[in-house]
This record gives sequence, C-alpha cells and structure tokens, in this order.
Amino acid sequence: LAFVMGEPIPKRANGGPGPVDVNQNVVFKFLVDSNEAGHLIGSKGSSVDAIQNECGAKIRIASNGQFFPGTQRRTLMIQGTYATVQRGIDILLDRVYDERMRNRQTMETGLLGMELIVPNSTAGKIIGRGGENIAKIQSECNVQITVHKQGAGDYNQERRVTMQANTAVDDLRKAMHNLLDWVSKDPMSLNFTQVRYGEDAEQFAAATRASGGSG
Repeated sequence: LAFVMGEPIPKRANGGPGPVDVNQNVVFKFLVDSNEAGHLIGSKGSSVDAIQNECGAKIRIASNGQFFPGTQRRTLMIQGTYATVQRGIDILLDRVYDERMRNRQTMETGLLGMELIVPNSTAGKIIGRGGENIAKIQSECNVQITVHKQGAGDYNQERRVTMQANTAVDDLRKAMHNLLDWVSKDPMSLNFTQVRYGEDAEQFAAATRASGGSG
C-alpha cells in the first residue's frame, strides 16, 4: 500500500471504513504463542528493539505465562501512528510466519492463522449490518474470520477475532490491514493498551490509562 505522509488513505474496496489518517494514534493487538513471542523478543530484547527502530512504533508483549484468557497465547500490543503500526504489522507478521515455518508441528493457530484482540465496539463494526462488512473482507481477502462472543469477567470489553487465510500469507496481511482500518476508526481502542490479563487486569488497566502508560 503506497501513501503520502500526511494524506488520508482512500477507502479500501474490501469492506473498509473509509479514509484513514496515517498520522493518527493507533493501538493494535494480536496473540502469539510462546515460541513466536520468544522469536520476536530475541536475546535480551534485541529483536523487538530492532523491530521498533525499523517501524517507529512501540511494541509490548506479555511476559511468559501471562496468557490472554481462554487461550495459551500471549498478547502483543503495537502502538504508534497508523503508518508506523501498519509497517510494524508487516514486519511482525513476516517474522511470525518464518517462525511457524520452522515449527510446523507445534503450531496452535496453523500456518496462516492469526488472532486479534479488538474492543467490543470495533467488533460490531467489523461485522457490519447483517454481516455485510465481514462478508466483504472474507471474500476479497480470501480469509475466514470468526468474531468470538464477548468475554466474561475482567476482559469483557474486548473480543478475539480469529482469521485464517486460505492460500497465502499476503491474504492474511491484507485482512490485518483492513482490520487495522476499523480499529483506527474506533477511539475506544486507545483505552486498551494492557497486555496482561488476570484477576487484577481491570484495576491494572484503569491505573495504566490514568497514568497515560501501558501494561
């Protein structure tokens, strides 16, 4: 996707929400398993530092053993401008795919699967009236998408969105870009910067938002 810095990106044909400002702040989250997390972090954080320097966005990954509820995967959060986050998604996806190619027998999501975490408000927009938006995304990106039901307890403000590409990693990339468009249009997404979940997640997230940091 080519764009000029400072200019809005035109509406996508595949069910996109409309033009996006490449300079607006965005928070985007998805899940990785422990092998993928270790590969992305690298020795003493060297790999994630290099990715951050390359894309210009901030990346946080939940610590080992801190899984998103109902999964055995860790939350990865990338935060920055739309342009830097989109670039970060591309780099991270390539590295995750490379790691999966090396560990085909231990993958939980499949070679071309990805699971995103989005606010409830974004999830409804992704689905669209009568499922119109999600049907367009699936058709034009050649992916299968499942928007999971609202969670319970301390993570009931976010939902998992599972994507499975049918043939190519670039289809998955296209779908992730599309969902980034939807997330960027939802100001509520900026409130969900936490990467750890548990009994204290709600209090931790509230304190994080009040301090202007991330968890």
